[in-house]
Amino acid sequence: MATGWFVSANTLTVIYLLLLGGGLVAAVALAFFGEAGEPLALVPLGPATLIAAVTCFGGAGVLALRLFELPAGLSLLAAVVFALLSAALFFGLARAARRAEEQRAALADLIGALARVVTPIEPGGVGTIATNGTRASLTLPAISRHAGVLAAGTVVIVTALQGDRAEVAPLRHETDGRRDG
Repeated sequence: MATGWFVSANTLTVIYLLLLGGGLVAAVALAFFGEAGEPLALVPLGPATLIAAVTCFGGAGVLALRLFELPAGLSLLAAVVFALLSAALFFGLARAARRAEEQRAALADLIGALARVVTPIEPGGVGTIATNGTRASLTLPAISRHAGVLAAGTVVIVTALQGDRAEVAPLRHETDGRRDG
């Protein structure tokens, strides 16, 4: 009789299924109750990544053990490898999504905000503006419907967003002293 630690395939299957089910329940709970009153709100990446890894560990373990009929030791190895891969992939994708959401929020806050022209904006042309808001400073292309050139350093107000460009207007209309008439 061999000595050592041994877990039957049935016991290991139950453990995998418990981890899979527990991970799924935790993922749903985190999605709906992670931030009070905001379903599917952004939650801390650490707990979300851990939940993804545990869920994948359980699912990969069941598949390796029952579908592919790997021995218990190899099913554990497969489960660990896939859990680590899923955690890394989940963390990377969630981080990229969070950055995109922060940029969208910063852009949404931009309408009505003041900015400074970095490169001149010709009438009908594209220039560059820089913002200094409460969020991170943004530099982005800008257009203007103003009849004159908006020189570098001119303070402008962002009136709209059109794709990846801001539409701006000068804060004060410069007059050259002439009167129409």
